Amino acid sequence: MKQALIYILKVTLTTLLLSLPVTFGIMMAYIKILPIITSNYSANVYLDLKDAAVFIALTFCALLFNMRKINGIAQSVYNKKRIVNNALMVSMAFFMLYLLVFGKLMSLSVDEFVVTYGPSFLTMFICLKVFPLRKEEESVCTDSKSIIVEPFGRLTYNRKDKNWFGVVPNLHPYHNIELSIGTENQDQQIDDKVELVKKLASDYEAIIAKLQYLIFKRFENTNFEKSLDEIKEMYCLVSVDLKSDSKTWWLVMEPDFKVASIYNHYQRFTMMDREIIWANFDIDHYISERMV
Repeated sequence: MKQALIYILKVTLTTLLLSLPVTFGIMMAYIKILPIITSNYSANVYLDLKDAAVFIALTFCALLFNMRKINGIAQSVYNKKRIVNNALMVSMAFFMLYLLVFGKLMSLSVDEFVVTYGPSFLTMFICLKVFPLRKEEESVCTDSKSIIVEPFGRLTYNRKDKNWFGVVPNLHPYHNIELSIGTENQDQQIDDKVELVKKLASDYEAIIAKLQYLIFKRFENTNFEKSLDEIKEMYCLVSVDLKSDSKTWWLVMEPDFKVASIYNHYQRFTMMDREIIWANFDIDHYISERMV
């Protein structure tokens, strides 16, 4: 969590320092150009320091909440895009609720609201995007062994879970995926297992089609039904875990950050011999159907 806390402090402290002067400058510019736009005008563009502090505190909490879980075991990779979007939307929503409860929202016109609070929102957004959020290396044991596995790159052995782990390319065509390869011990040869992972990569399209079809069937004939094409846009593979028996695969599909809350959870599957035998939703009556 060290990198996460550094990122959060940089974002919130910088916003705290910049939001007031930026807001003041925009307010002064707005007041000066307003007579040019209309001869009859009145404006209420005073930013309460408490409001700025509340917004920054809400964003701090939202960022911390979104970083509470670290993906991976030996290596942690923060999904900055998801964290930024989720944290900013949540903090703005709660801030609007705060303004509404204390009667500060309805008294402002749209332009007054934008000029008063927009600079703080914009400053926070820029800080969230500009400051880097680096991955964290968290070795379970200081003497953990690392190897280079072609074409997937570096894997690190986790003694607790008895697997080789890494965030690797060459599984998904567009982004890196968490790869775990289970073994009996650190010294066990994994050449055969690596070949199985390579075969999985070559069969990627067919396997993903099965997973997407099952997700499609889950929502079919419900109020939340989506077309198969929409499902393909909504979910992508983020994790592949080959167990020590070299037959069992755990696969995880991640929802896009833009999907509605009803779809916003991970879809988990167990696969053996290229057949899906389990999911974290009921698939028993789909197993016998022909996958497309």
